[in-house]
Formats: sequence, C-alpha cells, structure tokens
Amino acid sequence: MGLNLSKFYTLFAFFILIFAGCADEKGSAFFNGYVEGDYLYVAPSVSGRIVNLSVKEGSAVQEGESLFVLDSAEALANLDAAKANVDALEAELADLSTGKRPEEIERINAELKQAKAALWIAEANHERAKSLLAKHAVSQKEFDAAKAEFDRANALVIELNAALKIANLPARSEQITSLKAKIQAAKANERAAQWRLEQTAVLAPKSGLVEDIFYKMGEFVQSSHPVLSLLPPSEVKIRFFVPAGALPSLREGQKARISCEGCTDFSARIVKIASAPEYAPPVIYNQTSQSTLVYLVEAVPENNATALHPSLPIKARLEP
Repeated sequence: MGLNLSKFYTLFAFFILIFAGCADEKGSAFFNGYVEGDYLYVAPSVSGRIVNLSVKEGSAVQEGESLFVLDSAEALANLDAAKANVDALEAELADLSTGKRPEEIERINAELKQAKAALWIAEANHERAKSLLAKHAVSQKEFDAAKAEFDRANALVIELNAALKIANLPARSEQITSLKAKIQAAKANERAAQWRLEQTAVLAPKSGLVEDIFYKMGEFVQSSHPVLSLLPPSEVKIRFFVPAGALPSLREGQKARISCEGCTDFSARIVKIASAPEYAPPVIYNQTSQSTLVYLVEAVPENNATALHPSLPIKARLEP
C-alpha cells in the first residue's frame, strides 16, 4: 500500500536536488523557484450598485484609469442639498450683516419726515401759546395742551431717529458668530457629499494587470469589499529556495540572474532572506534531516517585468 523504504529515499534525493540547488547544461549552479505577486485588491469607499465596469480580466490599465463606476444618483442629490443649505445660510448672514431691508429703512425715513413736520408745527404753537400766556391772552389749560403736543411730537422724532439708526446696524455679534459656525458646518457637509460623489468613480491606484473581477455589472457592492484584484509590475517578486550551506554567500542587495521559459534572462535584486528554514520535502526530523532544510529568498526584478506571471517557474543563478 505505500512506498517501500528504497523508493522513499529515491524520491527524497530527487527533491533535495530540486530545492537545494542544481546545475544546468553549462555547469552553472542554479536554484529553482517561481514568480509571486502582491495583488492590490481594489474596493470602493462607499456602497452602491455597479453601473459601469470598464475593464476585463487580463486588461492592462494605467494609473488613474477608470475601473468601475457606482450609481451616483443618491450622492449627487445629497451634494445638491448640501450646496443649497450653504447658499441659504450665506444669504441669511448677508441679511444680518447689512441691517434691515432697504424698503423698511425707506418706510422709517418717510415716517420721520412726517414727524419732523408735525414737530415744527407743534413747536410753533407752543412758542405762540407761551407768548400769549405771558399776556394772559390764553388760559393755562390751552398752554398746557400746546406744550403736551410739542412734547409728543418731539418724542416721536427722537424715537424714529433711534429706529433708523438701529435699522442700519447689523445683527448682534453673537447671532452673526453663531450663523458663521453653522455655515462652516454646512460647508464641511458639502465637502463630505462631494467626496462621496467622487468615490462612486473608482480609478486604478497603480498601473498593472487586472487579475480577477469578483462582481458583475448591476450587482450591489458594499464599501471596502474588493471588486477586482490588480497586479502592478512593481509588486512582482521572485522567490527561490537555497540550502542552508548557501546562506553564508547570500546577502541582501545581491544580484541574481533569473531565467524562465519563454522570457529573456533578467537581473533581480535580493530583498529578503528568510530567517527560518522550511522542509522540502516534509520528512521525519532526525540528526540527518538538516540537509533537507531550505531557506526562502525573495528578489525583485531590476526592471518592471510585465511578462512575468505569478506561479511561473524560474531558475536563479547567484551573481558575485
């Protein structure tokens, strides 16, 4: 039912050759590995129904290019309402800052003009009554009536002058300060509504290839749920495995020559050397299993290699 002991050791030796390093037909030592990619998962910041999906799986997109669009009707309505609220509050502030309306001030001026004319007549009657009283030509009662009319007309003129002055003054500073604070809050709401509208059109954060699309046009997507995955060339990495004995000759920043089926050889720079080993293939740990330990090494292409696809097998040769 399983492999006998001799067959097990035969396979064991085969995997050691694969992962611990081999030599090609030219006699150069190389290490096997594969291409890996760190995908960007593109998700909207707001929820909505997808009304336009402008890319396909495998499409090459440039940074800033449209990927998909969500229904913007609600966001647009909210923005219009926010703008209208700001306009209304700013109009109210302008009204408070300039005092009463011109029509109200014109009415007060007309009343003041009439009051001044009445005061002139009342003052003349009062002076004549005063002169006649001194000659005993009028009674005290008639004089008091003329004086009372003069006092009333004078008080009315004073009152209307004060009303005209107040009408030309702006509202109290406390009212204006409160309204300005409301305007600031309304403008913040307008900016938030503008931001939400802009988020309905999702653009490519980086140039790259569209790998997978998880939603169809017309489907509803929640905010922060990825709609598609994108692989930028700068996120392509090379991974290969070296035996423990090769570690002393490795260092970060060291170059490796990479070859693969159907691609031109290129140079990659080592950016990470694993600190912990892996077993390849899995074996029962004992005193002789140390030779099966391999270490993962990551490198990045010196030039963005757009032809490289994740899982593509590669061979890595270390450069001095």
